[in-house]
Amino acid sequence: MSENNFLIGKILRQRYQIIDKLGKGGGFGETYLAEDLDIPETPKPKCVVKRLKPTQKSLEVQRLFEQEGRTLNKLGSHPQIPTLFAYFEDNHEFYLVQELIEGEDLTKEINRGWSESKVVEFLAEILELLIFVHENNVIHRDIKPGNIMRRKSDGKLVLIDFGAVKEVRTIVVGDDGQPTSTITIGTPGYIPVEQLQGRPQFASDIYAVGVTAIQALVGKSPQQFTQNISGEIECETLLSGINNDLANILIKMVKVNWRQRYPNAKVALAELLNIKPNLESLIHQQEQAETIKIDPPIISNISSNNITQPPESQLETPSGQVPLNSHFYIERTPIESECFQA
Repeated sequence: MSENNFLIGKILRQRYQIIDKLGKGGGFGETYLAEDLDIPETPKPKCVVKRLKPTQKSLEVQRLFEQEGRTLNKLGSHPQIPTLFAYFEDNHEFYLVQELIEGEDLTKEINRGWSESKVVEFLAEILELLIFVHENNVIHRDIKPGNIMRRKSDGKLVLIDFGAVKEVRTIVVGDDGQPTSTITIGTPGYIPVEQLQGRPQFASDIYAVGVTAIQALVGKSPQQFTQNISGEIECETLLSGINNDLANILIKMVKVNWRQRYPNAKVALAELLNIKPNLESLIHQQEQAETIKIDPPIISNISSNNITQPPESQLETPSGQVPLNSHFYIERTPIESECFQA
């Protein structure tokens, strides 16, 4: 069995039995499906176990992991963030045990494309959720379609895979005792400049949400977005034909300079809600206008060239006078004189 799958079948903390591996895993660790053996139910309830193998073993790294575990525990009190059941160290490796979210992430859904009204709904819901995150002084740092789940039971969005916990795996403590991350957390295309430089802001999450919304609208991955010489996404080209109010919000969300973006989710949502009624009305009118289009009659597409005529040898014609019992006989209504007006 490979090193990545060696946990399958094992029981952690005499409670969580690993039954399968979820996903391909990445540089930050692996994710497994497990059963909680302590719950007296059949079948046993499922949960998610994340294994993080730190680059360096030290008390400072352990302290940071416990700190992030406490933060995740607090965030997990929100109904749209997975509940944290446990976090612990085992054999110099860190483990998180979280609620299993039944559903799909937004990758496929967004690739199919969204209407403007659906993008407005998405922005309202995800920004409302991010307000809770930001008010707890947390920056997600890896918002993208793959880290937003659509919960099967109620259709609500669930935010998963917070970047701060993944960063613990990359921490190295220098000679001065200061912890430093060896890898930038985030996903190319969704990660803004300041985060690449190791200085993430609340506005960094706003950037990632904006990129996700634009991706859903235009049907292109962020890597396909054109940028100008300053690194600004050329939204005027990408969003041509999009409602102006919605386009202006998205343009502000993805500014290169984080100081020119909305500073946090609360401010961004307030701006969206301020124009939302008018925005929804305009979008609804636009969508109705696009729906009410009369297609040309199907018969107009038919010409004599489209109709296949049978060979002349197969045509059956009557010969001589047609008797009453012939299938060529056509009954005609007698013409009465009352049918005519002088």
